[in-house]
Amino acid sequence: MPTVRALPAILLALAALILGGCGSSSSTTTSSSSGPAADTSTPVQPQQEKQPQVGQEPAAAAGQDNRHPAPEEPSDFAPPTHHDSGGGAKQFETGGGDNSIQEFGAEPSSEEFDEAAGTFHAFLDARAARAWAAACERLAPQVSESLVEGLGSTRGAGSSCAEILAGLTGAVPAATLREAAVADVGAFRVEGERGFIIFRGADGQPYFMPMARQGGRWKVAAIAPSPLL
Repeated sequence: MPTVRALPAILLALAALILGGCGSSSSTTTSSSSGPAADTSTPVQPQQEKQPQVGQEPAAAAGQDNRHPAPEEPSDFAPPTHHDSGGGAKQFETGGGDNSIQEFGAEPSSEEFDEAAGTFHAFLDARAARAWAAACERLAPQVSESLVEGLGSTRGAGSSCAEILAGLTGAVPAATLREAAVADVGAFRVEGERGFIIFRGADGQPYFMPMARQGGRWKVAAIAPSPLL
């Protein structure tokens, strides 16, 4: 079973596959130019199509719907309330290390901090509850569009963000997803329409998650956090 320490690396690899497959260069799905860059060297590998048995018509020829089935989701998902310690980015700075994320932009108001942290927690909680549509609602439009454009063709015509996210993350054990949803947000750095949430995971290690402001609201701008090195 993957540990909570390994989970961000697993999901970050999935993010690299997505970005590599769709060729996205949107600033909302990657770190700042001064921060770590996403690895886009691994191409998306299309799924091998299952060959029809002798005497069996292909689904398309038989006029059947070849789309991937919609994932089952809880109908009553409601994100719980979280209490973050805050304290600012100074606590995450390292002597002689790369502090580009910690020093990015500036700290916003407490209201803006709470809004962004709430969206971030809701995304993690929805993913842990396998409420894929609810998780996609918290993603920035550029990210969900990249999922559909980059991997939709491998999962059948008409695949949605929720279906693709379920396919990418559904095999991760439920206990691991619940542990990965444990996050204590300590800082939120903002510059213009971009930001970075800095938090400690269940293992006590620091991570960051890119955020993007869309229509005056903060959205999650990646499908997985990155370790703060």
